[in-house]
Amino acid sequence: MGLLDELDKVLKPHSHRLNENLATQGNLIHGRLEGIQNAVDDLGRPDFGDHWFRIPLRGKLAAEPIELGTVPMNEVWAVQAIAINGQVLKTPAFTLQGSGAIVFAAEKEKNEYQNISGNIVFMPGERVELIPAAEGVFAATISIIRRQIPDIPRRAQMGHSAERIEATNTHEPSRDVIESRTGQYVEPAPETHSEVGEPPLAVPSVDPTQP
Repeated sequence: MGLLDELDKVLKPHSHRLNENLATQGNLIHGRLEGIQNAVDDLGRPDFGDHWFRIPLRGKLAAEPIELGTVPMNEVWAVQAIAINGQVLKTPAFTLQGSGAIVFAAEKEKNEYQNISGNIVFMPGERVELIPAAEGVFAATISIIRRQIPDIPRRAQMGHSAERIEATNTHEPSRDVIESRTGQYVEPAPETHSEVGEPPLAVPSVDPTQP
């Protein structure tokens, strides 16, 4: 039996177990990549399946922070457009804030349509606030898409299945056979001691039991 045959016999059980572990981890990685791909595809342009949401600003508002809403924890609000009709109504300047951070600022007495296209985003749990610079009459609309955060299935790694956690004998009993140059090794017989002696003891001619 050659050296390569011996190495193959020794390493074959271990390589088989390693291939099983690699296959299991590969399936988990492919599952996570598929979930990421689905989440990225869901962040495309607006479509009929999106949840549109408009926040109208109408009437006389005081010069104080006004909470327009709070983003649910399972949503992201993407601002699509802000339309302002403020020249005729003398709308004062105002800012739009998310949890205290300014995300949009409008000039006073201006007619405009800002196509934001989702570049302003309110994250889960943020408060959306309107901060007028002065008291005045507002005529504006904020168009928002309420993005639902996708529920990405996560495959829990519960370990190997039952047949894989059972004890596996990676020891080849055939390797216990010790072979000599001349063939099968044979255990020598136990050493014996001669009770006759060398040379043989002489048989006595006189019987000591006789008088």
